[in-house]
Parts: sequence; structure tokens; C-alpha cells
Amino acid sequence: MGADIPAEIWLQIADFLPDHQLFAVNSFLFHVVMKAKYKNVHLKNVEPTNLRLVKRLLDPFVGGLIKGLHLRLQHVKDIVRHPDPERSIRNRITDALSKLPAPSRFKKGAPEVHDHSTYPFDEFIKGLIAAFPLMTNLEMFCIDSWDVLPTYDLRPFWAAAWSSFGPHLRRLSLGGNLDGYRIFIESNPPTASLKELAMEFTNSVIRLDDAAELERAILQHVVPFINRLAPQLEFLKLWSWASVELSSLFANLDPFPSLHTFSIRTAFNKSFASDPSGLTNMLLQSASTLQQLELRLNPTGAAIDPTPERLLSEWLSTLMSDEKRPSSLQTLQIYPTPTAVGFDALLSGIRANSGSLTTLGVRDRYLQLHEIQQLVEALGSQPVLTGLRLNVWRLTAEVVDFLALKLPHLRVLSLYVGDTPLNEPAMEVFHADMEKRSYPNWKLYDIGVWQGGFGMGEGTMSLLARCIPTVRSFWGTGEMDPDSHCLS
Repeated sequence: MGADIPAEIWLQIADFLPDHQLFAVNSFLFHVVMKAKYKNVHLKNVEPTNLRLVKRLLDPFVGGLIKGLHLRLQHVKDIVRHPDPERSIRNRITDALSKLPAPSRFKKGAPEVHDHSTYPFDEFIKGLIAAFPLMTNLEMFCIDSWDVLPTYDLRPFWAAAWSSFGPHLRRLSLGGNLDGYRIFIESNPPTASLKELAMEFTNSVIRLDDAAELERAILQHVVPFINRLAPQLEFLKLWSWASVELSSLFANLDPFPSLHTFSIRTAFNKSFASDPSGLTNMLLQSASTLQQLELRLNPTGAAIDPTPERLLSEWLSTLMSDEKRPSSLQTLQIYPTPTAVGFDALLSGIRANSGSLTTLGVRDRYLQLHEIQQLVEALGSQPVLTGLRLNVWRLTAEVVDFLALKLPHLRVLSLYVGDTPLNEPAMEVFHADMEKRSYPNWKLYDIGVWQGGFGMGEGTMSLLARCIPTVRSFWGTGEMDPDSHCLS
């Protein structure tokens, strides 16, 4: 490194040069690039150059750079190579879903490593087993394996993982069916250092699951595993797309004395049809330590029968009116239902946490201006909120006026517009109104507006940036390129 050039300047230079040129500049930039490239490695066995990447991980220097390993194991797709016209609709749906990107469980940090082609599943697994012992600094292990056949023996895979990096693993994320969870838990992973656990339950892709059998698997395997970790867990995420009741799971969980983040996403009427009291008790017992809470319990079938929405809203009301409810939350993400009872429960939760709440996300309920006003008023006269995510029926200048006036210290704003993109007259009115406005005292840094599942167009985003001079980022990207947005 040049003697007279500070490290910060070299890092600035690195942003403007492609990787292959950085390797040739000096050893400092070489290490900068390598650390960024391999800090978080994402691998899918159905993508072609990933086998070369697995072989690259056999370099001890590279293996030692990896902090997070994200695996997507697609076994069914590897076996079924030729379409069969007699295959069931269920299997065709499975194939289609397997082509979708797997959900991330933890926030992404460094750039991801992605590649694309197909090679045998066995070779992929064997390559990973060989690479595991070199991952001496791995702290986060995320694996999606929902379509790995139960007949495939993953025991050597798990054994190699645990003997290599298990003792110092801090973050573990699992996605799969309950057969896979049983095999994983029976592998006896070392958990002494584990602080964060994410679990995502899916149905089997090869058979129709029996509900009673799934519940037994939950009680016999999943509950004891979580309870073993309960005294040390700080982060717990439980998402379920499986046809299984979770009432008994929560009814049998031990207390979590150190839990500061809890996220649950499932259909309330499917997962808690018999008794949601276990979930209630778990939240009340953890209320004193909870700082981040996500409750996304959208019921299924609510468009036909409103009963599930009513039951969820009543449960939310009971939770948020309890004197032991969480009252020190910094982040709240919640689906309040479309009911008045659910909205009142949301307001109660906001009021209880108004002194600490810095990030609020109201999911899947499209709000009118008067509801937005009630929501902001619930934050109190001196809100500390810096991040807000809302669904709004229509984007109007009055909505922007109100937020700028009442939340002057807001830094991040995400708005999801329910009005159809084809309503051009409404957007013309919005543009005409905004051309007359300016918000020089609003401290907003990032703004994202979505409509119909896509980022709003360049004209609207550029107009907002002109009206709000502090904006430096669209859609959380850190840049103001209107073409940088992605699907919501």
C-alpha cells in the first residue's frame, strides 16, 4: 500500500475498479476484495458454476474468510430431469416454486456470490463436506432443504458441519419439512455459542402430510431442541407454511430470559385454531427483554369468511391490552387485520411503546389519511420514530404533508400504494400538487414507493427527491437510480 495514502482512500478507490484489476494493485486491495467477496457465500446445487465455487472454497485462505454460508439444496429437481405429463399438479407447482429465490433469513451484508448450472447432488454435497473443515471463522449457517428427499442420507453432511464449525456458530437458520428437521436434530448439533435461531416449516413435496403426525414431530423433536437453546437465545424466528398446528409448540416452550427479537409468520387460523394462549404467554413472559417484534399472522381464506380476521383481531386486542404487554419495543412489524378491533389493538401497541419505537411497519392493511393521522398521533408529541413502512390506499400530497410535519426526524419511509397503476388522473393530481411543495426541514434520507408489486416510476421518484432535498437513496439501495428498484 502506498505509504502516503490512507486506508480510507484505498477503500474509495476499490469502489471504482472491477475485482480483477484490484487483485493486481497491491496486497491491501487484494485482501479487501477477497473479504468482501467471500464474507457471505450463497450456493445452490442446481446452478452450474457453483461446483467450481465449492472447489474454490477448498483453499484454506478462502475458507477462513467465510463468515456466513447460505445453502439452497434442491434434491427433487436434481432427480426429476424429464417432464412427465402424468405428474400431479402438486408436483408441477413444486417444480415452479423451486425456481423461485429462497427467502433470506438474516439481513445481507457483503456482496453475495451467485452462479448458475446443474450437476449431481452427490458431488455438491461431497464438495461441501470437504470444504467445511476450512471454514474456521464461520458464524452464520443458513440452509434451505425443503425438497431434499427423506431417503437421502444427510447424516455425513451434518456430522462434517458440526465437527468443523458447530462449536463457534452464533446464527443458525433452517428451512425444510419436518422429516428434515428430525434428521437435523438427531445429528446433535453443538449449540454452546448459538444466539440466533430461525426455523421455517414447509410441507413435504412427495406426500400429503398427516396433521397429527406433524404435531407429534413438533413435540418430539422441535420443542426439545428450542427449549435446549431457550436460556441463551437472543433472536428467534418461527415461520410456518406447513399444515401443522403450532398451539402445542408454544404451549410447551420454556421461557426465553434473553430474547430481544422475535418474528412469527404463519396463518393464524391454521396454526392456532385450537389455542393461541401459548403464543400469548410466550410474548408476555418475554415482554421485558423484547426490542424487535414481528407478528405477521395473516389468516387464509379471509376473503370468503371474515371469521378468521375477527379471531385474529380479538387475539391482538387481548395481547395489546394486557398490562404485561411489550412496552420497550424499538421495532414493530404487524398485520393488524382490516377490522376496527385490530386497528385499535395496533394503536394500543404503538402507545405502549411510543417512547422507544424507532421503526414501525404496518403490513397488508391499506390506510386512509385519517387512519395514518391516528397512527402517528399514537406515537405521542415527541416521536422517536426514524423508519416507517405503510400501505396507503392512494398516494396524495396530503399524506406527504402530514408525515413531513409530524415526523420531521424520519429517515426511512416506505409506502405501498393500493390504488391501481392505471389510475392516471390520480397520479396527475399528485404530480401537480407536489410541484408546488418543498420540505427543506424534513430529514428523510431514503424513500421507496411501490405500486402493483413494482417500484414507482422515475418521474414520481425524481419529483419526491426534488421536494425533499435530504433524500439520497431510493428503495433502501443507498443510491438514487430510479432503475435500481426491484420487486416489492
